[in-house]
Amino acid sequence: MLFLNSIRIDQKLMAKKVLIVYFNNITPTDSGSKKLTFSHIKHLHENGFEITLFCCLQEDRNDHEISKYVKHLIEFDNPLNNKVLKVLNKLDNTRKSIPFDQNKLFKHKLSKALAPLYDAHDYILFHYVDFSAVLPQKVLDKSMVFTHDLMFYRLNEFTNKDGSRNAFIKEVKNKEVALLKRFKKVLVVADYEKEILIKEGIAADKIVDVGAPQEPVNLKEDQFENYFGFIGGNYSQNVEAIEEFIEKYYPFFQDKTFAIAGGVCKLPEVKKLASKYPNISLLGYVADLKEFYSSVRFITAALPVGSGIKIKVVEGMAHGKIILGTNKAYEGINPTNLTEAIVLEDFTSIEALKAKLIELEDEGNYHTLANGAKGLIKRRFGFDKLFKPLDDYMNEN
Repeated sequence: MLFLNSIRIDQKLMAKKVLIVYFNNITPTDSGSKKLTFSHIKHLHENGFEITLFCCLQEDRNDHEISKYVKHLIEFDNPLNNKVLKVLNKLDNTRKSIPFDQNKLFKHKLSKALAPLYDAHDYILFHYVDFSAVLPQKVLDKSMVFTHDLMFYRLNEFTNKDGSRNAFIKEVKNKEVALLKRFKKVLVVADYEKEILIKEGIAADKIVDVGAPQEPVNLKEDQFENYFGFIGGNYSQNVEAIEEFIEKYYPFFQDKTFAIAGGVCKLPEVKKLASKYPNISLLGYVADLKEFYSSVRFITAALPVGSGIKIKVVEGMAHGKIILGTNKAYEGINPTNLTEAIVLEDFTSIEALKAKLIELEDEGNYHTLANGAKGLIKRRFGFDKLFKPLDDYMNEN
């Protein structure tokens, strides 16, 4: 009996093995999705989980940083990088309008690559619902899906402003919800997403709101080489945010310097916008976030549309920056009466906005608001607070 008990104890002490499936390289973390995924991997590693990371690569491979936190790294070259397979896959997609029904050839190749990995892992964490149908029924009891955002919500926000695609959006929603219901746990990044899924019939105890965990960062000093700053990956909503700020607000502040960083700088639309004003600079990818955030006074987040939580917003607040954002930018943060940042819609005139920014040029006023932003992050977006429910589930089952 003592021998059997010791076996049970040893099994409890063994690290739980987690297979994480992600559809890109993760490091360098040049997008909000990658930052969030990397934070979760790091947290799991630091809490004793053994991680196998399966990355379906689009272009770049992971840099060495990821190897510190994963036991096994599998980099699977996207089969659609092959021109012939890409054409065949595209031809097949023309017969299917719903995104979840597309990419049959890709899913077949992916399914074969993943199949040998299932049995060796206690949990499977699948990022994005798009290709989640490849998981067989037999592994769903130990599988979780990390949505990052809801596709039907995103499509409605970005492509259905006039309501003409309501029927299509409904089809996408029904398919997406059906896929999500297959999983043991569904990870979302915003409380409003959880509420939407509960209304769609997914049990509340199946949904884990992991938010966008951040820890407050103390900068050595604020150099304020630039009055405004923006950082983001090469995604359409970032282009729209830059366009909104430059066209609607920046003409009244064009004597102020504006630094744009991240993968979004590669895009021709952004280069064209920046070329209109001599005080706008494109920095490209920045490896040292502290250096970037130290160099800017205000972070702009004039998002006209979007879905999920905005990593750039919570990251900026965590670094003690004052955010100039739209209501859409703060979606997913949702504090009652936001007082820790600037809501652009609250200003009825450019003069009123200018007056507020001049007021915040005072060092005392600036740091009062900036420290309030860091306080909000500490209260609502700490790693232990947001990841604990998921940790508890994985440790107890």
